[in-house]
Amino acid sequence: MAESKLDIIITQDKGRCFVVNQHVSQGEIVFICQPYGIVPFVITKDFICANCICIPKERTSSNKMIECRQKCHHTFYCSDQCEQHDWDKFHKYECSFLDKIFEIGFTNYILTYTRQIMRMLTLRFYEIMNKSCVSKFEDVWKLCSNYEKFTMKTKDEYEAVAKILTEYVLTQLVPHLTSGDMDFTRMVYSFLPDRADVEKLSINVSNSWINTMTHTYSISSDACKQLLFKIYILICIEEINSFFLTTFLFDGWTQSCSKYAVAVYPQASFFNHSCSPNLGRFFIEKDGDTFRTGDIVFFAMRSLEKGEEACITYTNLEPELYIQELVDTSEIIKSQAKRNERLKEIFLFDCNCVRCINESKGILDSSFVTLVKEFKCSKTDCTGWLIPTVDDCKICEACGSSP
Repeated sequence: MAESKLDIIITQDKGRCFVVNQHVSQGEIVFICQPYGIVPFVITKDFICANCICIPKERTSSNKMIECRQKCHHTFYCSDQCEQHDWDKFHKYECSFLDKIFEIGFTNYILTYTRQIMRMLTLRFYEIMNKSCVSKFEDVWKLCSNYEKFTMKTKDEYEAVAKILTEYVLTQLVPHLTSGDMDFTRMVYSFLPDRADVEKLSINVSNSWINTMTHTYSISSDACKQLLFKIYILICIEEINSFFLTTFLFDGWTQSCSKYAVAVYPQASFFNHSCSPNLGRFFIEKDGDTFRTGDIVFFAMRSLEKGEEACITYTNLEPELYIQELVDTSEIIKSQAKRNERLKEIFLFDCNCVRCINESKGILDSSFVTLVKEFKCSKTDCTGWLIPTVDDCKICEACGSSP
């Protein structure tokens, strides 16, 4: 973590978490992360470049973008160079299989994370093919999966996705890796590394599916199950560690930001949550001298002292109650309960941060009062928050105005 102002420590109650390793001033950038695998959100795929993830100045239709050379209608590009780069590195393996994924009838959300897992598997394949490359997949594979905490309905969904992606690995990736010194079955076993929760995982895979896979691809049922289980764990990892990239460019600064891509940032996954965070974040939408498209930048929303834990929020900041002149106690309690319910459903934990403790008693949290006052854009009807600029000033992420 060179040049970072953060260290990872392990605590008994929180596990791995970030603390600042020096004094950090308000507005100071403390950490920059690059994505491991990034794909457009399904509903934006027709006008977001599948290679560079650039955002158009205006929402455009797919006929103004460059199609994949095989015209799969699932990826579009801003230039011939982007199409060529994506094809050479990834899309030539993914292209023919995307039709199969889109024909299943998955929701847009499931389609999006399925494509993201597919890209992560292709990246893993690319790293194996280019043995001189430093493996970044290892950073992803070390992340927590929380595989045991999901509901049965979600587990069934993950199993369905894992089955289709198992077939993707067996048909599109492993065949390119087999050679005289590495046969097909051995490569199936070694394509994804071993890990403890894979051994503990229990999925009631139907014998008919296993039989079809083993006969079609001439591998053992154990090899097939191991690959399925590992991909299932990768899905769990992605689901609790991914970030949706958001922008105000589509609907304007008076509306909530829109999702346009999804990515996993392995190192950023060590941030714990607080409903009144001391770090803010923003995504880079265009390459520059300091940042690249898709980078996520974390900055201090207040001063932090050495050794203090750095926390982000996993949800929207929700300042509505804090910009009203009068707020009813019951309204505060209800708002906190609803927010905690979302955190429990999506991220599988109960929040007991200071803001939640105060709001559960019907009291507005003083730390969040300060945060709203200092970082919420004051422009009427603007939904954005202030972020730092390279010249140590602040600018609204949504409307672009300065305080």
